[in-house]
Amino acid sequence: MYKMLVIEDDQALVGALKKLLVAAGYWVKTVSNLADTYEALGKVGYDLVVIDRILSDGDGLEIARFLHDVSFGTKVLFLTQKKEVNDRLEGLEGGADDYLVKPFVTREFLLRVKLLLQRQKLKDQEYLQLGELSLHPSSGRLTLADKDCRLRKREAEILACLLRLKGSVVSKANLIEYVWQSQDNIPTYTTLEVYIRRLRMALGKQQSLIKTIRGFGYMIGP
Repeated sequence: MYKMLVIEDDQALVGALKKLLVAAGYWVKTVSNLADTYEALGKVGYDLVVIDRILSDGDGLEIARFLHDVSFGTKVLFLTQKKEVNDRLEGLEGGADDYLVKPFVTREFLLRVKLLLQRQKLKDQEYLQLGELSLHPSSGRLTLADKDCRLRKREAEILACLLRLKGSVVSKANLIEYVWQSQDNIPTYTTLEVYIRRLRMALGKQQSLIKTIRGFGYMIGP
């Protein structure tokens, strides 16, 4: 069952949206502000987040940018009164996958939700595998023998790099270049080690698959 998070402070609309989405077969949680949104995102991995841009404690665009950085498998649909061309462009450039202006037609809203989820499902069919470990690089979904979870963006990209080069040693410098490319916020080796440690925690019983090659880098597999 797909999981939805609706971020909206109009309680009448919240009730209507939840009823609509639940009737369509989705699992839905609702929040009304940015603070509660971050708390909700820390507990559950969502397939789709519906965001109102005008909230009591800020602009929902902040959430879209956050998800773009840390949870790239989550689709974002803006549902808002901000209808000017510049508003829509700002939303789409800020990380939204779609933008729907209020008032809206119910059928169009449900269709946009369905199409966004279908797009993600197609991406999820692409995966990298090593034994009982499977990673869907486009969504960060990690499947193991005993668990199924969603990695953060950088963790998924690091694991994808190691899996694509499984059996080979990847230097720390090359791993950073692959994941961060030409971005300004290039991490230090110490920061990379923190990501590796978090990735191993996510792997649980199979964390020993990632081997440290002292003084050089990392490898995965035999």
